[in-house]
Amino acid sequence: MERILLDSHVFLDYLLRSEKEKHAKEVIGRISAGSAEGVVSAIALAEVKYKIHKIMGHDKAETAMFLIKELPNTIIVSVDANIAESAADLRFKYYKNKERELSYADSIHIATALASGCTLIVSGDPDFEGIEEIKTKVY
Repeated sequence: MERILLDSHVFLDYLLRSEKEKHAKEVIGRISAGSAEGVVSAIALAEVKYKIHKIMGHDKAETAMFLIKELPNTIIVSVDANIAESAADLRFKYYKNKERELSYADSIHIATALASGCTLIVSGDPDFEGIEEIKTKVY
C-alpha cells in the first residue's frame, strides 16, 4: 500500500478552504478510505495549529488538531535525532538563498517521509518540487 507524507499545506488548504482545497480533499479522502497510508510529521501539527489559531482562533485550532490526530490510517511521527540530522543534510543540499527557500520544517517533512518508508510527499508548496530522494506531488 502506498504510504504518503502529508505536508501542513494539505491540512491548511482543506481547513481554510483555499483554492487548492479539492486537491487536499482528494488525498485526505484516499487515506481516510484506506487506499493509502498517511504520515504526518509532528512539525506539521505546529505549523497547522499556529496558522489556524492566527486566522480562526483557539477553538478552531484545537478542532484541527483533533481532526488530524484522529485521521484514519495515519500516523504522526516525532522528530528524532536521525530525522533531525537527515533534515539538516537535506536543507544543506537544497536550500539556495533567494532561489529556493526550503525551510527547516520542509526539510524535516522530507526526512520524516524517508525515515517512515513513504513513497510520496503531497503538498501545495512548490518548495518540494525537484526533490531527488522521493517522489513529490505538488498540486
